[in-house]
Amino acid sequence: MFFPLFFILFFIIKNKSMKVYRYESQIDSFGPYTTSCMLFKGSTFCKKLMESHNKSAIHRGARSDIIDFKSPYDRVACESIEQLKKWFYGFNRGLLKYNFSIVEYTVEKIKKSESGNQCAFDARFVVERKYIQKNF
Repeated sequence: MFFPLFFILFFIIKNKSMKVYRYESQIDSFGPYTTSCMLFKGSTFCKKLMESHNKSAIHRGARSDIIDFKSPYDRVACESIEQLKKWFYGFNRGLLKYNFSIVEYTVEKIKKSESGNQCAFDARFVVERKYIQKNF
């Protein structure tokens, strides 16, 4: 009796969930704006990425763009792979080259951004996590 009930609840949760996409370091699972990016010894890639995004009006910081982005468990993502690749336009190949992977998360809910360019999810409520692309 327990197994069928568990399966039904899992199916309901999975159907109400949504998918989001983000780049994560294969070293520590953090995104490109964290210390993982600093581990690229001898590379100016991280510096170029940061400078480019800091100067851009499109690339607003998560704390100013995502409503209620407060929890230390919040992770930034995009609602589609296309949106993710657009966000990191000009840097996608470099991210994959430097040990970042595109990871698909199935999550219970997301926090929308004012810009519509990014979203956030609570890492404690992940239904599923899987690698989409590890490198070129």
